[in-house]
Amino acid sequence: MGLVIPLSSAVLQAIAIFTMFVDHVGYFLFPGVPFPRIIGRISYPLFVFLLVEGYAHTSNRVKYICRLLIFSVLCEAPYEFVMQGNLTGPYNQNVFFSHVLIFVVLWLVDVGVEKGSFVFFFVGIVACLAESLGFMYGGYGVLLGLCFYLFRDKRWVGMLSLMSLTVGYCWVHGNWLQLGAISSLVFLYLYNGRKGRRLPKYFGYVFYPLHLLLLYGVSQVG
Repeated sequence: MGLVIPLSSAVLQAIAIFTMFVDHVGYFLFPGVPFPRIIGRISYPLFVFLLVEGYAHTSNRVKYICRLLIFSVLCEAPYEFVMQGNLTGPYNQNVFFSHVLIFVVLWLVDVGVEKGSFVFFFVGIVACLAESLGFMYGGYGVLLGLCFYLFRDKRWVGMLSLMSLTVGYCWVHGNWLQLGAISSLVFLYLYNGRKGRRLPKYFGYVFYPLHLLLLYGVSQVG
C-alpha cells in the first residue's frame, strides 16, 4: 500500500493559497494557457471548506463576520482596479463578499433550525440573489458552503455535493474549466480534522489583494 498523508487545515490553507496564486498567474501572465486556470479551480472549494470549519469552531461569530466584512471592503478597490480597470464596478465583487454571504447563510441555518422556521426557503432566496447580483461563484458558492456544513459528519455526502454542484455550475455557465474544482476532493478526503500549524492569522487576507496588485503590475510591465 502507498503512503497516505493526512492533511490538517493548515495544509489545506496553504494548498488553497498556492493554487489561487497559480490561477492568477495564469490569468494575468498566461491568459491563453488553460492549465494554470484549471489548477486554480482547486482553491475555491478548499477556501469554502475552511470557511465552514472556521464557522463551526469559532467562539465569536460576530467578530469573525466583522473581520470578513472589513477585508471585503478593503480588498474591493484593488480587486475592481486590476480585474475591471475601474473602482466602481457593480458586479463580480471580490471573493470575501461571497464568504460573508456564505457565513450569513450558515448562521441563518443554525438560527432557523433552532426556531423551526422555513429557513431553506430563505437560503434559496440568498442563493438566487448571489447569482443575480454577481457575487463570485453566485449560488454555487452559497450552496457549496451549505452542503459542506450540513454534511460535516458525513463528508462523503459533502464531496458528492461538490461534484454535483460543480457539474451544474459548468452546465449553467458554460465554464467547463471549473471541473478542475473536483480535484480538490483528493485534499478534502485526506483532511484529518486537525488545525495544524497555521500561517499568521491575517496572512490570507493580506496576501489576496497584494498578489493581485503584484501580478497586475508585472503583466503591465510585460
